[in-house]
Amino acid sequence: MIDFVIQSFHGDDDAFSLAKAVRQAVFVEEQNCPPEEEWDDLDQVATHLLARRGDEPLATLRYYDDDSWLHIGRVAVLPSFRGHGLAWALLSRCLEDGKAAGFKRACLNAQIDKLGLYQRAGFTAVGGEFMEVGIVHRRMEMFF
Repeated sequence: MIDFVIQSFHGDDDAFSLAKAVRQAVFVEEQNCPPEEEWDDLDQVATHLLARRGDEPLATLRYYDDDSWLHIGRVAVLPSFRGHGLAWALLSRCLEDGKAAGFKRACLNAQIDKLGLYQRAGFTAVGGEFMEVGIVHRRMEMFF
């Protein structure tokens, strides 16, 4: 088990550079996502969660209000820390925060090989498969 803390912040916080390093390693370098598609204006309005061990970033996600949906995205765990429940911990915290903020529903676009994680959390796949940054995804939704 890895000891870590989860930090919540907004895009203008100093911690964003740590979350950005995780996303750069996972999405841009590992999954070959074009950098111009990884970084967008939503980073400035979203709430970010960062799992960290001291000053070392381990995993991250962001969420924001998308027409009254709690929209979750950019869930990334560094390869050497996968399998330790970090994505689950971040997702659980995100859903708790969303419920506390009054959201009644959540959504995300899941990479096909990650559907099981989100299904275990209570999400249901809706609609068909689609391509996003060259990776097959499905929309997933949850109602609280």
